[in-house]
Amino acid sequence: MDAARPTAVQVADRALVLYALVRRGYIEHVIANTGGDPLRIRQGESAREETDRWLDRETLRDALTEVEARLFDAPSGSWPASATADAMWRKESLGALLWALQHVESSTVSTFVYLQPVMTAIMAVSILGERPSARIIPSALLIAAGVGVAIHEQRVREKGPSPADQSMVEV
Repeated sequence: MDAARPTAVQVADRALVLYALVRRGYIEHVIANTGGDPLRIRQGESAREETDRWLDRETLRDALTEVEARLFDAPSGSWPASATADAMWRKESLGALLWALQHVESSTVSTFVYLQPVMTAIMAVSILGERPSARIIPSALLIAAGVGVAIHEQRVREKGPSPADQSMVEV
């Protein structure tokens, strides 16, 4: 179980990637809503290039998922509307992650990183009124169950087994 838990560096890299996704998503949003204004398009392209240089300078390319890498490699103004909307929701994930890093042990925060897709799906359904696909609900339940097991295992390691757990071992 420990091998799958992200390290503190991986959690920090994930936070930086989320920031870059939010920034690029905002760039895509501005370009899509410029009405063809050449000045705004040039500004967006300049900001995109700056974000790309920052990702390279901070050596964050390896922290990108395959989908994120394809999005970052895409030219300005080419993201589908759904990717732009998802990037805006990542702002919420980034905020929750940064808050948690201040108030909770990093090992617990790293476990909760896995809940980001679940929270995004919940917000998309509740706020945007999207209909969940048939695989969203079982997938979300499996992710939540996995996080629950990981948290339970972490608590057992930190505090020792509970009396109920101990009685199961003795059987």
